[in-house]
Amino acid sequence: MQADLIISGARIYAFDSLSGRYEALAVREGRILALGSHEEIMKMKGPGTRMIELHGETLLPGLIEGHGHFLSMGRSLRELNLLDTRSYREIIDSVMERLKGLKAGEWLRGRGWHQEKWDEVPGKSIKGFPVHDPLSAISPDHPVILHHASGHAILVNQKAMEIAGITDETPDPPGGVIVRDENGHATGIFEENAEYLITDKYEEYLAGRTEEEKKADFEKTLQLAEAHCLENGITAFHDAASTIEEIKMIRAYHKEKGLKLRLDLMLYGRPDELITYLDSVRPDDASKPGFLFVNSVKLFYDGALGSRGALMLEPYSDDPGNTGQRTIDTADFYRIAEKTAIQGYQLCTHAIGDRANHEVLNAYEQIYAKYPESSKLRWRIEHAQHIAPDDQPRFAALPVIAAMQSIHCSSDAPFVIARLGEERARQGAYVWRNLIDRGVLVMEGTDVPVERLDPMANIYAGVTRRQANGKAFFPEQAKTREEELRSYTLVNAYGLFMDPWKGSLEKGKVADFTIIDKDLMNCPEEDIRKARVLYTIINGKILYRNE
Repeated sequence: MQADLIISGARIYAFDSLSGRYEALAVREGRILALGSHEEIMKMKGPGTRMIELHGETLLPGLIEGHGHFLSMGRSLRELNLLDTRSYREIIDSVMERLKGLKAGEWLRGRGWHQEKWDEVPGKSIKGFPVHDPLSAISPDHPVILHHASGHAILVNQKAMEIAGITDETPDPPGGVIVRDENGHATGIFEENAEYLITDKYEEYLAGRTEEEKKADFEKTLQLAEAHCLENGITAFHDAASTIEEIKMIRAYHKEKGLKLRLDLMLYGRPDELITYLDSVRPDDASKPGFLFVNSVKLFYDGALGSRGALMLEPYSDDPGNTGQRTIDTADFYRIAEKTAIQGYQLCTHAIGDRANHEVLNAYEQIYAKYPESSKLRWRIEHAQHIAPDDQPRFAALPVIAAMQSIHCSSDAPFVIARLGEERARQGAYVWRNLIDRGVLVMEGTDVPVERLDPMANIYAGVTRRQANGKAFFPEQAKTREEELRSYTLVNAYGLFMDPWKGSLEKGKVADFTIIDKDLMNCPEEDIRKARVLYTIINGKILYRNE
């Protein structure tokens, strides 16, 4: 049969059942027609065949982002980006610059600051967090909301707190903390569920726009996110928390204009609305090729390590008496988990601390026992950053997928030992090797926009565990290059139920490819993070080419 597309001259890593090494690949009607020697595949060339002739570059199954925040990533490309800020002063300067273009009363939103990555401690701070005073001083009329890089805390100014009606007497909500100073005054830091006190007001502000404005804003955000994925070689994306309203909007957009890459959305919401949705909507079947699926549910069990919100078995080494926060009522968690099992949805639970992982594993075990078929639904724990030694074998025994993000290890390492102590960190922090050696499926992702989408930096982190200073964080837990690339392709496809038709290069599977300029399996380690995406191909169509 004549091929629509032939790719030759690449180093092809197929990750197929034969672990074959091929010289060329042919595509027809969006599917892989054949893999083989150059001579075999060239027999399929016809007058209409498009050729991509390479010279030793790497051809992989299309990379899959296993855990990220799609629309949040799109918004982060439009909002104030604070990922590279190295001090509170830099944040203040960035806010001052952005304020110049705002209309009267307009909110300013940004994301990416992390106090543990600053070069200097602010003049006044509470548990390392800055206070709102300098921010309020430069923005008395515009409400400002700045999301922590982890997404588990926000810094806001006095104007935002006034709009939200926050006073010193405002109580902490369940599963959240309003950080206060020694006199009981709100500092402007809101952790976990306390964020809603501010963000709900921001959502009310956004709701005041016209329908045309809302649609245009949404489409711009989605299209920026799509383009960013394609230029980073991402062909499918598991969005780790989409509200019912966002799902409706994405479905409408896909019906009208069509998505460019494959999206699998985790349904996220407050307990009662989740139960109502699950009662009325069945999960999509992702075992057959498509571009949009909703077949999983996202729950948050605890907070983040950086903000000391991760739920721990023992107190934080640098904050005695604090064991983190459980961010969902236990009864609600079991109620939703049980409904998820009954309705046949995959459950993806955010759990970072060792107590959170322990309790989520206990819950999964009970649900599996009560509903045996649920053990086939590929339930996951998202992040699984710190796991007690006794709980590590349970991931394989139950089974539970560990949906982890390598870049978090390198990024968080500078403060992990301070939070946990060296021995506790050694035994349980980012223990990829311990899990993989026990047969646990470890997925890969970036948690974008918590970290950058850059898959090369992520792969480098997975195989080296090196921090920015070059020091490796317990390197005995590193992955091999093949394990890392399989995580980004075939393992992630399994975690999204796409493995029958995606994730490896085999005849009949979809023609989704990522072509990279370096041989990631054999190049020097330092070259991995320098590698660049040359092509992103989905359904046999070139959607991104690095000119």
